[in-house]
Amino acid sequence: MFPPPILSQGVSFGPGGGSTGTGTFTPGQIFRFGDSGTAVAYTPTADTDSARGTSLRAAVAAMQAGETLAVGPGTYAIGGNRLALPTGGCLELDPGCVITSTADLLNDGCIIYPGNNSIIRGGTVQVVTGSSSGYAAAIGVVSDAGDSARTGVQVIGTTMIGDTDAFYIEHDTACSFVLRDCVFQSKWDAVMVSASATGPHTVDIYNPRIVIVGPSSIPGIARGVTSDHQAVVRVFGGSVSAADGGTTYTAALATVNSGTLRAYGVHLAVSSSNPKYDCNNVSGTLTVAGCIGTGTGGTLLTLGTITTAGDSPGAVSKTILFTEDATSVTHTGTVTVPAGCMLLDIVVWSTVLWTDSSAAIVVGDAGSANGYFTSTNLNATDLLVGERLQAASSNFWGGKNGTYLTTAGRFGRTGTTAIGGYCPTDTPVIGVVSVTTPSGTAGRTYMQVIYAPIQTAPATTA
Repeated sequence: MFPPPILSQGVSFGPGGGSTGTGTFTPGQIFRFGDSGTAVAYTPTADTDSARGTSLRAAVAAMQAGETLAVGPGTYAIGGNRLALPTGGCLELDPGCVITSTADLLNDGCIIYPGNNSIIRGGTVQVVTGSSSGYAAAIGVVSDAGDSARTGVQVIGTTMIGDTDAFYIEHDTACSFVLRDCVFQSKWDAVMVSASATGPHTVDIYNPRIVIVGPSSIPGIARGVTSDHQAVVRVFGGSVSAADGGTTYTAALATVNSGTLRAYGVHLAVSSSNPKYDCNNVSGTLTVAGCIGTGTGGTLLTLGTITTAGDSPGAVSKTILFTEDATSVTHTGTVTVPAGCMLLDIVVWSTVLWTDSSAAIVVGDAGSANGYFTSTNLNATDLLVGERLQAASSNFWGGKNGTYLTTAGRFGRTGTTAIGGYCPTDTPVIGVVSVTTPSGTAGRTYMQVIYAPIQTAPATTA
């Protein structure tokens, strides 16, 4: 059974949810919150990357099971070290937070080693040059480094950057992860899930953006997502772009040995001489449904089972939740429509009106902040509970349509980056809620963006 063709994930924007507008979190600030709600502050001894890194290491080392660590903007250089989270620990990273390390994958493990049932949200985790073997990854579990298996881990909205790998599991005991709305950038295998002898790893990936651009300092095979041995990996929506990553070959989706990989509605792009799919063992299983993209298509070393279930791409939905709080003056939510997709609709609605009378939302993109919908009050009159704004139907514009929506048939901006809703390149849809005097916590507003990959067929001629 395949999942429903529309895949929707909610992303919270507010305290602890990646809000981009509080304006109160200064660079280098770290707070550790215990069950009692009390906060312990950690302040770097100097305004340097290494001092911030030392402070972060101390804060993580002090974390107890179930505690939350909130990390402010800035670069935190932790040298050749790594961060090990406790069971149930939550690491909340400001969007401007960048954690860098030279940790060696084979000897030290990944930069962040999560605990069971832990959560990592936001920020960037980046490998920098210096690892002794050349192998490095941002987040994961590595048995060679002495790691124990981890289950119930969630990574949400985090950018992972590595030279060889971005996300990496290599363990003989079953691990389980859910990765939502993350960016994976590497020069070799972006997502590698490998080697479980006693039970399969399970990794579900929702709306990823996976980019491989090489070559890596270590020659090898570059694959967007790889499932190895008994691993079971599922990818829902998002995009994989692999170009010149490995000196051997590059593939968007791959299984090795007895790995199982299922991809639904993923936009795939590979360099022209390389395959989108690779299944190199008779026990491997690769299932692809509604995935389209550029490259030669085709397969390489097809010894296992490759199933392309239904060429017609399914629609993908992503929903942003804007949550009112008593401190934030701006809440920003962005959905990126992958290159080669058609923007089908944008829907905005509230389940609870906002407390502040000035609370208002605009929806647009990088070219025009209110191109789709102009300022719409969320406290009263403009968008009451039970009403909605809907880009695809003029009956639901409510007089708030921007320049991108006209009764003459215009939908979206025109130009080389978007043509009537078609997106030749990655195109953001951006919703911004502005509040003049934050005071309440009741308001709840949603922005849903629906798009679909485009698969073309030549017209017949006569």
